[in-house]
Amino acid sequence: MTNTNNLELNQGDDFIIALDVSASMQATDTPTGATRYDFSLEKTKLFIGEAGKYDTDGVSVYLFGQKLTTFKDVTAGAADKVPTAPVFEMATQTHLVINEAWNEHKAAANEQTTLMIVTDGVPSDKQAVKDAIVRIANEMKDEREFNIIFLTVGGDVGAAEYIQNLDDNLKEAKHDIVGSARLEDIDFVSAFAEAVEG
Repeated sequence: MTNTNNLELNQGDDFIIALDVSASMQATDTPTGATRYDFSLEKTKLFIGEAGKYDTDGVSVYLFGQKLTTFKDVTAGAADKVPTAPVFEMATQTHLVINEAWNEHKAAANEQTTLMIVTDGVPSDKQAVKDAIVRIANEMKDEREFNIIFLTVGGDVGAAEYIQNLDDNLKEAKHDIVGSARLEDIDFVSAFAEAVEG
């Protein structure tokens, strides 16, 4: 595994992967023709396997829509505990994921946590997402302590523009902790590098 950005993946790094289960994740505009959720789940399982080389106690996986469902300590061998047919919901409460991931990071006293958010749309509460990111960035002690990458799936141009704006224009944040990429275009190491580079 080559990290071309020279950003270090270390034993003990913590990874959290969040999967959007809003109703629009049932659309089939993915490279394989699978639903956005199924395409994302297959990619997530690959990422769990890669993350497990560093996060040896397993990855936390969150499903988020109207509410948040958490699966802790998911290893490659247990990736099937993430449901293939979740209950799809009529909201995208992305700020719940960000806040819970930050709480998990602090409770575990991790040195470095990367949150990967796989989503297809604009959050239901855009201001709450912005507020959560700014608050966390300004609480952090080190610029690489906690990083977020939004991995977009599907063809929602508005979602891509909104997330790019989070990546580029959160001037109130002390640290740039947000990166973004298309899920179909990226592998695990590149996703980590993009998250840390912001």
